[in-house]
Amino acid sequence: VAGLRRRLVDAFAGAETVYEKILALNPAVPASYINLALAEARQNKFDAAIDTLKTGAAAIPGSDILLARLGHTYLVTGRPAEALEAMEKVLAVNPEYFDALAGAALILDTSGRSEEARGFMERALAIEPENKVLRASYARNLAAGGRIPEAIEVYSRLADDYPSEAIFRQNLGIA
Repeated sequence: VAGLRRRLVDAFAGAETVYEKILALNPAVPASYINLALAEARQNKFDAAIDTLKTGAAAIPGSDILLARLGHTYLVTGRPAEALEAMEKVLAVNPEYFDALAGAALILDTSGRSEEARGFMERALAIEPENKVLRASYARNLAAGGRIPEAIEVYSRLADDYPSEAIFRQNLGIA
């Protein structure tokens, strides 16, 4: 396992070198920054990945995808305030960017700002109403906020849509 891990790290280090060259040739392309940041992140060089994405966002103002990747990277590195700020910038550019809506909802919900989170969840569900994970989070949020009849409705639909997943029937029963 250790040998495989070392080979993967070496492969991503090689990819990082290649993506640095590609970025130098294509600095106006968001994917150039994103690919380099991903190679850096796969080597656990998260600060470098954040710097790469911030550089890209500065070079290509209004790039919703660069800002979204920056927000996601902040989120996975345990920096929710910065992640939320990045997601809000994404939504200023593109109010229907699903990943930014879902990310903002997650951040707000886990920080105790349930009502605000619910608004983002509703906006995201309007775009992707079939999203099982978001629907379950929404039902939980409703229940935690005392909106039990609405939570029951969402859990009922989840239980009907996913009959083999007992957790939805369990949560329905609890609600």
